[in-house]
Amino acid sequence: MKYLIIKLMFFVSIMIQFFNNPMCMGLFLFIQTFLAILYINMIMLNSWFMMISFLMLIGGLLILIMYMNGIASNKMFTLNINFSLILMIMLILMMLNDDFINSYMMKENDNLMNEEKLNLSFMKIYNFKSMFITIMLVIYLLLTMISVSKCVKINEGPLRMFFYE
Repeated sequence: MKYLIIKLMFFVSIMIQFFNNPMCMGLFLFIQTFLAILYINMIMLNSWFMMISFLMLIGGLLILIMYMNGIASNKMFTLNINFSLILMIMLILMMLNDDFINSYMMKENDNLMNEEKLNLSFMKIYNFKSMFITIMLVIYLLLTMISVSKCVKINEGPLRMFFYE
């Protein structure tokens, strides 16, 4: 099941690059988030942390989708038949090919996770091993907040003005 989720995540990552409609990109971002949370939930023993992470990510994603729909043009979403055929063939080939992801490396990763599975349930979020990842996430959130603040100036208001009659 883990291999299938990794293959689907790879497929969604490739597909999201070909769309320019914000609704479609939001849908694929939602699917990618769901698959990532599902994969992490399969590794960890307690699922409450993943559920809280999922709710936070989806809340932010919904705000982004609403904002992008406000500034994006209202054009219809059309899907090219050739493009969908190529994507479907690629998905089928990925599902049939067992050597797509190096199974030896994945099995080694599974063995490592099985050995540490007992320790994961007692692992704290902010311990020494995960301190680097935590610091990088905090810096990433800080830079995102600064860039959004620079893009939307307080005195100019939103990017798109709505005039009601």
